[in-house]
Amino acid sequence: MMYKTAIITSVYNSSLFLLNFLDNIKHQKNDHEYLHYVVNCEPHDFGVRDELHDFLISDKHCLYFELDYSFTVYEVWNYVLKDIQQHFPDTEYVTNANVDDLLLEDCLRIHEDALETNKDVDLVYCRNLISNEPNRSTDNLDDLNVYPTAQFSLNGMLKSNLPHNHPMWRISLHDRFGLFDTTYKYAADWEFWLRCAFGGSKFKLIDGEPLGLYYWNPQGQTTNQNNLLQKTLEENQILNKYSRKKIGA
Repeated sequence: MMYKTAIITSVYNSSLFLLNFLDNIKHQKNDHEYLHYVVNCEPHDFGVRDELHDFLISDKHCLYFELDYSFTVYEVWNYVLKDIQQHFPDTEYVTNANVDDLLLEDCLRIHEDALETNKDVDLVYCRNLISNEPNRSTDNLDDLNVYPTAQFSLNGMLKSNLPHNHPMWRISLHDRFGLFDTTYKYAADWEFWLRCAFGGSKFKLIDGEPLGLYYWNPQGQTTNQNNLLQKTLEENQILNKYSRKKIGA
């Protein structure tokens, strides 16, 4: 079967969020057929398989993998990208979806439509609401603030990781610029987006209301204070690398 868009989800210590997350993704799939990779990167945590049992039976578009050793998030992304290119070579777009975040109504479709409409754009991203509450209901979000983001520019990309937590991009970017650099554990996505942007790729912020709900998880890989020093060192290394390049926008 051909799929236009693939979703990547890495699962690690995620039992608090998993079923709520999968139900959220299921609603995104109502009118579309998305290929969804769910990768358990916590070795021998077979409880995830039990939690997913009914979902995997009911969702023929979900592929579940259990890895033999602990993969980092970016190792999972590379693993999946290679599998897509091997087994689903007609796939055009890819996105990541984190188990502690939620997508608002039609989020995936709107991202996909934006890439379909803007043929010169390689990646699209959206505004997100930010929550300090796990598994926050999406029914009433009026009390939440919008996570700060900005329109795409090279200067803006040097200031922050504009695509943030669930952009959608053309898988052809990896033919042009390679995979994520897994020597970075916390900021390999930012490094890859910068690599693409400085290589001439164009990104676009989707106008309009926020399309995602970002949970500021105190135990998350990039938000855990125990990881702050290493994350900052990585970001400074990446910033120094790309700040030396000529800025054209």
